[in-house]
Amino acid sequence: MDSSVKLCFVATALDGRYREEPMDSFLRFRDTCLKTTAAGRILIAVYYAASPAASCLLRKSPILMRVSGNLLTAIGNRLPKQK
Repeated sequence: MDSSVKLCFVATALDGRYREEPMDSFLRFRDTCLKTTAAGRILIAVYYAASPAASCLLRKSPILMRVSGNLLTAIGNRLPKQK
């Protein structure tokens, strides 16, 4: 696993598919859009603070994991792809 990828809600919902789309799309969005603004950096910090609890909930519910994985895949597929 890439050291820049923290175990997080998205990665857990996507069953640990760290180097695949849409995970790469989420990482690019974080790095190219969110990290460039103060509000984005705050959002990233809040996201990583909340991710462990969200991941714990997902591990307890296969249905919730499947639904959230499908939702995140749909969102990730709408993010810009690498050129």
